[in-house]
Amino acid sequence: MPASFMVSLAATGGEDDRLRLVRLLLGDRAWRCPQAVRWQLLRVLAGTPGPDEAAWMTLAEETAHYLDFLRMAKLEAQLRGCPRQALRFTREDWERAKASGTVSACIGEFHCHRPRRASSR
Repeated sequence: MPASFMVSLAATGGEDDRLRLVRLLLGDRAWRCPQAVRWQLLRVLAGTPGPDEAAWMTLAEETAHYLDFLRMAKLEAQLRGCPRQALRFTREDWERAKASGTVSACIGEFHCHRPRRASSR
């Protein structure tokens, strides 16, 4: 484990924002990690002795991608005028949008789901 990561963990009693972010990432059903990536992230979270440098690089890359996904999902929701929770936006949608180079690359493919209001009859 990198020394700077250990210092941060020791200062916070073992949990910090990075670990909480990894837990959030792994629990987000809209963000499906490839199985090999998920396994490496779980090893890091478990504190398994000896995650190698590749595991730490995977952690850095995957969390950077996830933060960009969250940013883009928020922008997509704002563009559509709906709450983020109402927007169906997945990792695959994020990958398509990134490949096209635009935030709202797939206009019309993301759907905001708003609860139906009871009629006032």
